Amino acid sequence: MRIAYFDCFSGVAGDMILGALVDAGVPLTVLKEAVAALDLPGLEVEARKVMRMGFAATKVDVRTGEPSREADPGLVDAGPSHHHGHRSLPDILKTLRVSRLPDLTRERATAIFTRLAAAEAAVHGTSPEAVRFHEVGARDAIADVVGAVAGLAALGADRVEASPLNLGGGRIATAHGTLPVPAPGTLELLKGIPCYGSPVEAELTTPTGAAILATVAQAFGPPPPLTVRAVGYGAGTRELSGQPNCLRLILGDAPEPGATDEVAVLEANIDDMSPQLFEPLMEDLFAAGALDVYLTPVIMKKSRPATVLTVLAEAGAEGRLAPLILRGSTTFGLRVSRRERLKLTREIRTIRTPYGPVAVKVGRLGERTVQVSPEFEDCRRIAAASGVPIRDVLDAAREAARREMGSGG
Repeated sequence: MRIAYFDCFSGVAGDMILGALVDAGVPLTVLKEAVAALDLPGLEVEARKVMRMGFAATKVDVRTGEPSREADPGLVDAGPSHHHGHRSLPDILKTLRVSRLPDLTRERATAIFTRLAAAEAAVHGTSPEAVRFHEVGARDAIADVVGAVAGLAALGADRVEASPLNLGGGRIATAHGTLPVPAPGTLELLKGIPCYGSPVEAELTTPTGAAILATVAQAFGPPPPLTVRAVGYGAGTRELSGQPNCLRLILGDAPEPGATDEVAVLEANIDDMSPQLFEPLMEDLFAAGALDVYLTPVIMKKSRPATVLTVLAEAGAEGRLAPLILRGSTTFGLRVSRRERLKLTREIRTIRTPYGPVAVKVGRLGERTVQVSPEFEDCRRIAAASGVPIRDVLDAAREAARREMGSGG
């Protein structure tokens, strides 16, 4: 499995993601073609080599054909739709919909902008459709988002991960007055994502950068075990005091999973907690890296009904997950053990179906494919967009996967 890991030691912004991708080997033409497919006059991307505190990095600039602006803090308004020089979320989604972008790029860019608008709407107490993006900022962000999605696809990464995000510190001037770092919209985007402040008096993580990583990254934490294949540094606009203003991208291959490994098992018997509280606890455990979480009804002493909460995780994750169980449930203790696990070798493939691309999990025993499982959320989203039963999309994905791989894998 090929993993793209973003090391956000100086935060993350849209242009830094683009620079890191190009520096890691993505041809600039990939970004140029993605931006050109939007058919927005005057919108272009350029790349140049720069130095940041002695480190060589790539700076990608978005040319909008409009006067430049100070980046993301002024990206959004929440005012009425008659503002001139502004674009609404429906405007941006229409631009994506009528573009010549590949389906998968369009879908992921749509998801990023929808997440960004939802965060800003929550902050301003309005609907995502009412959020207004400043015209220049919107064009910058569109180029950043489609370029990032297209660049990641060209990189060939099967999975995207990132470090905790450095937010910076101090205060910033915005269209809504002077605010502490991070901006409120950025903070809303970062719910559930590990991050930290620093003495640097600057906004290091911007709304666009946060929205991209919040959508595409599947995990946040330390670098996973990797055989490094490429490293790229994307430069931010300003020079920082005391550290290079760069985003580091590490591209590498994860060790091939073997037939066996060891997992941690955490269990607790719970008989005095509202069933409604299990769902948020399970969500927190999955967000923290649990492999699986499940509930089993049992009968305890004095015939009391209870629930056994079982969490499976990678060996070594006990210290991260146990506090979540102790804080998020009514149990006074839990059992922790290690178990040997037999498993299939797995990979994720994107399969083309008549309804659109679907991610499919493939399981192999030796060289033979024995399991093909379409990702349910992909199928549900495509079914809703196509107006067909989800069962039809699932069946089409399974059939397409078997046809592509052949009966023998």
